[in-house]
Amino acid sequence: MNKKFWLLGLVITSLSLFLIIPMIQAKNKNITGLLQQSTYNLSTDSNFFGQAENTTPVEIDAAPEIKLLGLGYQAVSETDELKLYVKERYFQIAVLDKASGYIWYSVYPDYLQLGLSGTSRFFVESGVIIEYYNLDNILVEDSKSYVSGTKYNVEVDYDYESVEQGFKAHLNFKDQAIEFDVMVYIEEGQLKVTLPIDSLVEGDIEKPVLNIDGTTTIKTTSYRLKSVYVFPYFGSNNYEINGYSMIPDGSGALIRYTNVRSSTAYTKRIYGVDEGISAFKAESSTYYLQNELTASYPAFGVNHGYQQAAFLAVMTEGDSFAEIHSYPYGYNAYPLNTTFFKFIVRERYTIQTSSNSSDSFQLINTDPYPTDYVVTYYFISNTDASYSGMAQVYKDVLTLDRETKEGSGLNLTLLGMDYKGGLFGKNYVPMTTYDDVVTIASELKTLGVNGLNIVYTGWNKGGYYDNELMKPVTSSKLGGKRDFLEMMSYLNENSVDIYFQSNPLISYQATLGSGVVKKITLSSFATSATRSSLFAYTYYTNPEEVADKVLKFSRLYENLGIDSLALSTVGSSLFSYRDNQINYYRNQALSIIQGEIEALAAYQMGLYQPNSYLWKSTDTYYQAPVESNKYAYITDSIPFVQLVLNGSSRLVSSYVNYVSDYDLLALRLIEYGMEPSFLITKESTHKLRYTNSQYIYTSQYDLWDDIILDIGMKTQAVLNDIGGQEMISHRYIHQGVSESIYQNGTKVYVNYTNLVQVVDVGIAVAPNTYRVVKP
Repeated sequence: MNKKFWLLGLVITSLSLFLIIPMIQAKNKNITGLLQQSTYNLSTDSNFFGQAENTTPVEIDAAPEIKLLGLGYQAVSETDELKLYVKERYFQIAVLDKASGYIWYSVYPDYLQLGLSGTSRFFVESGVIIEYYNLDNILVEDSKSYVSGTKYNVEVDYDYESVEQGFKAHLNFKDQAIEFDVMVYIEEGQLKVTLPIDSLVEGDIEKPVLNIDGTTTIKTTSYRLKSVYVFPYFGSNNYEINGYSMIPDGSGALIRYTNVRSSTAYTKRIYGVDEGISAFKAESSTYYLQNELTASYPAFGVNHGYQQAAFLAVMTEGDSFAEIHSYPYGYNAYPLNTTFFKFIVRERYTIQTSSNSSDSFQLINTDPYPTDYVVTYYFISNTDASYSGMAQVYKDVLTLDRETKEGSGLNLTLLGMDYKGGLFGKNYVPMTTYDDVVTIASELKTLGVNGLNIVYTGWNKGGYYDNELMKPVTSSKLGGKRDFLEMMSYLNENSVDIYFQSNPLISYQATLGSGVVKKITLSSFATSATRSSLFAYTYYTNPEEVADKVLKFSRLYENLGIDSLALSTVGSSLFSYRDNQINYYRNQALSIIQGEIEALAAYQMGLYQPNSYLWKSTDTYYQAPVESNKYAYITDSIPFVQLVLNGSSRLVSSYVNYVSDYDLLALRLIEYGMEPSFLITKESTHKLRYTNSQYIYTSQYDLWDDIILDIGMKTQAVLNDIGGQEMISHRYIHQGVSESIYQNGTKVYVNYTNLVQVVDVGIAVAPNTYRVVKP
């Protein structure tokens, strides 16, 4: 018995020391609330960072035109900037960029030395490859035909008269009875490649079939075009030169040319999966998980050499029905790096006839998607040839001309109230009242935060969840109209911007009158784009009603002084749908959403991870990515989105509450010119148990105030110098040391290493910190 007591006493003493000693240390260090992690062992070789610039030049032919003629290319057209060539066999082209003297080929010039054979060789050397469906069995996925390879029986007729500064190729895939045109031409410093969908002709193939009795019958087979690859190896090369591909992964990413073989590749649908076609599976247990970062803009880039030659490829039509493919070295045994667009003409989808998954059948689109496919290549030369130069070109393509407010530094998303289920309906749980908003803003202002902006969610009667009307009526549970107006008066007087969150594209019920649309597959349009602890999935409503859901309450918004909206889902979801027995495809939905957001131009507009077709209308970009998905083949995460949007939109991070290393994130936000964001409640987080927001595990302001102030003051100090300025250049000058340059000449250096780094003559940056250098 004494031995048991002795062991019990030892355990209690050990636990007491384990708990008490850290508390004493925290007190001695004047730490209160949450303990902040100050270091994180993340190697600067990680693809969370960028790599130091490789300054190795690429070889440029002294007599490029002589070389092209020697390779069998013939000149087609010429501008002051470019010269276009074609090799009719296998439909190959080359473009001479006069400013750099560099030749861009549609096929790797030395591909015959690679030892490729069969379809591997055909894929590399063909200017066009198609995928098709056999209507006898549409389940066969990978049926291809190539321009190269005589057994594929493809004819290409060239017309050099009908297209100015270029030519038209008519491709006839005889064995599939599929024909279409591809137009190729140059315009100033751009190469344009177009597949007009009205040129597509599809027929039937009749072939004699020998019967058992020796007689023959005619069998008719129908093929339909599934997808098209046009110049998939344009600009391809490998580790033998200094080069990289820029892909639209997250904030932006590079795949540098290395001799490390990859078994995987980057294949992403532009703007994410089309939920109106794809199957949906609700996962109620994973409502708190975030999806992979999508390809939110239809562009990629290729760079060869150091400040010598690059291009940015932008899909200007058909982007709603396209994928971006980027193949690292060694993928599918190809010893090349290449990046290209794949045009999707038709897709296969499943029609479910009952709740039983076996009761279903599959179809493809009867008609091709109603769009042309247009890719424009913008050539960039000399000192502009980099991913920074690509971003400046894309900024011009989008015609971004809006300016942000200066001096921003900190964003708080404040949760007003939520609800949990009760015996007689919803039991509302107030978390941040109107008075609490004033208290929090006032305290931060007193402590020196002068660039605060707020998103207020669940602020109105009925809250955010399961409240489709989102009627702008104040809640008595949060203080009522009087307190609300006093809150607005204080915020206006103290220059605190406040956006009010709503979600006009989502319904929480698929009941009659809810405005829910159907999928192309005729099923209810359930989605996980918005979900919570109480809702494993929600439903999409008609995109044509987004603006009306706001404008019909415009008088109420005006009476409350509300002129800024933060709209969830609208910017990031693009889908085909069916309404009133009419199919609306993604390109039509894109135009509708653009029109709806333009109709709300009277409001300051905040959007969550918006796709690029809405960037021009976005005043504040919420949940902006700060890295790529960091796939194994990605070598660098880069701020391509920030290079394009800084100076046009405020860029706000994901919630710092969910980050393990606040110091590291603060440095990344300073590097990228972004505002930190926190999800905050005044009340204790435990009160959210059993509500829609029970996934929030830490949000109480009194626990987070020190970290909010620390990170807010750090980023504010930098954003006060660069707020509203365009980021014009970004690079890593050493491993783990970045340089961002802004329109006014300000340079921001961030040192992620544990050593002092010299970044310029007489300028050093201390370990794990930053330095701002003004012109």
